[in-house]
Amino acid sequence: MSTTSEHVKIHHDLGVGWITLDRPPLNIVTMEMCEAIGSAVEEMDADDVTKVIVITSAGERAFAAGAEMKEHSLDAIEELLETMGRLLRQLQQHDGKPRIALVKGVCSGGGNEVASFCDLVLARSDARFSQPEINIGAAGNMGCMMMSRVISRRKSLELALTGDWIDAEEARRLGLVNQVFPVESFEEDVAAYLEKYTSKSMAALRLGRSQLYRTFDQPFSAAMDVLDETFIHEVFKMEDYQEGVAAFLEKRKPEWKNR
Repeated sequence: MSTTSEHVKIHHDLGVGWITLDRPPLNIVTMEMCEAIGSAVEEMDADDVTKVIVITSAGERAFAAGAEMKEHSLDAIEELLETMGRLLRQLQQHDGKPRIALVKGVCSGGGNEVASFCDLVLARSDARFSQPEINIGAAGNMGCMMMSRVISRRKSLELALTGDWIDAEEARRLGLVNQVFPVESFEEDVAAYLEKYTSKSMAALRLGRSQLYRTFDQPFSAAMDVLDETFIHEVFKMEDYQEGVAAFLEKRKPEWKNR
């Protein structure tokens, strides 16, 4: 059953499932919004129209400037951690479609956690990122834990213990962001980038993501075993793989069964 929220908007367009945080002006994330985002991701993972899931934001000022501070009270904090943790685990769930965060403006605290737990991050050139929890007396956080899997531990510790901001270009240089697009051409650049995914087989995107996640952090031999197993028992048996090989040999564009 869907969990709805007036602050989370959902629509589909040309193979993209859009989840929009819409709580102006800063899109502060609430537990209700986390549940609605998670519900939308679950439904898009299961449908037959979505190839890639994009989490974005309404307005120009922020992707999301943190989680709702009123929900950080002692009588609510445990529920907040459980709710946020459930969403973040779902974003990293291996058996799912690619998740892309589309970031403009401020992306901090709980908002940065949502973005960093997505598979890919696209940033507008004015985006700024931080995990500022140290400033309210709480340094260790899920955002910096995830950052440490992408960038160095030293830099993750620095960001956690200072609460410093980094801009979009530094985030890209560090590997936290995949692409940075100019403000002037942002929508056009994003549309062209997303087409790289929507032109592919839905089954191949999903299985490829799952294969790679199952190899991350594995010893080399175990990772090779995962790939051997999945290629033999899953990839080679897919209709779209057989169509892709045929199209290559016949020098034509593939006609995916799983569009």
